Amino acid sequence: MKSEFVARLGQYKQLIERVLSDYIEQTLAQVAREYGSDAADVTKAFLDILGRGGKRMRGSLVLAGYELGGGQNQAAAIQLAMALEITHAYLLMIDDIQDRSDLRRGGPTAHIALQQRFRHGLAEDEAAHVGMALTLNAALYGAHSAQIVVSQLDAPADVRLALIQLVNQSMMATAHGQSYDLIIGLRDQVSYAAIEQVMELKSGEYSIMNPLAAGLTLAEASPAELKLIHDYALPTGLAFQLSDDIISTFRDEAETGKPAKSDIQEGKWTALIAFAVEQGAASDVVFLRSCLGSADLSDDDFEHCRTILRKSGSLHRTEELLTEYVQRAESALSKSPQSWPRETVEFLRSIAQYMRERAIKV
Repeated sequence: MKSEFVARLGQYKQLIERVLSDYIEQTLAQVAREYGSDAADVTKAFLDILGRGGKRMRGSLVLAGYELGGGQNQAAAIQLAMALEITHAYLLMIDDIQDRSDLRRGGPTAHIALQQRFRHGLAEDEAAHVGMALTLNAALYGAHSAQIVVSQLDAPADVRLALIQLVNQSMMATAHGQSYDLIIGLRDQVSYAAIEQVMELKSGEYSIMNPLAAGLTLAEASPAELKLIHDYALPTGLAFQLSDDIISTFRDEAETGKPAKSDIQEGKWTALIAFAVEQGAASDVVFLRSCLGSADLSDDDFEHCRTILRKSGSLHRTEELLTEYVQRAESALSKSPQSWPRETVEFLRSIAQYMRERAIKV
């Protein structure tokens, strides 16, 4: 990954972290003051997830999109970037419940933290229910808080309305993508086409297209510019998910923040699994299927699963697809208008390339 890309991403993240820090501090104080200590404890679970950071890629893409559109009000763009990071945090909390995850970015997930905070001698299953129920309430708070931030942006009323519609339409697509993800996990056989549809709705639409389109919309960009960014965002989002699947399965917990075997334990049908089932040896496919969804998967059995993913050619095929998506994204950027700042276009190109580079280290 180029040093210029790292530096630019760091600059974007620094801008976003400053406003997020103020938001977290002010929100916690306001909730405690207006609703009391219990409400503050519940809200704190959401704020803790929000504050754990990550690369702030979605917020950075908002700022990049705003620059592409020639926007001049950076303060408004940073507020919008913050709103999408708040949105991301609440979606992570819901995702962790659905995936039964215990860890998020090196710390307990929100429902685990709230389960521990409010257990009060409850039986284990009741304490778990309380933790999940309170997390859903905290996530709702985050969702509507983000909407308020967007509604108060320093922008024309029609632009604010367009942004509210854009973000909510993206969230609806994401909800369907998440539902499809859960549903295909119940099936005995899943095609790559079905997995690709999930990736388009979740990674392409939500992770890449939504923030870039939001930044462009705030800058009052043209429909042609939004169409071009769609052609870049979709394959980049697909590359992002394939890259994430590879890293989640083949990298250590210290690097990813969650156990490497969690995807298989949760029974996720990723491209890696679909290709291995399609082209692996019969005995390997039987073994892989027996491990999929096994909550008590041993380390030895997981290592054998990784061996199957390699020797079946699944890992190689996934890497080839990843490269193809990156090339499609680069092709779209080659058609960008001259009005787009070249350094920002190169930043987007580097993001697509990064998806490949971060996974190829496996």
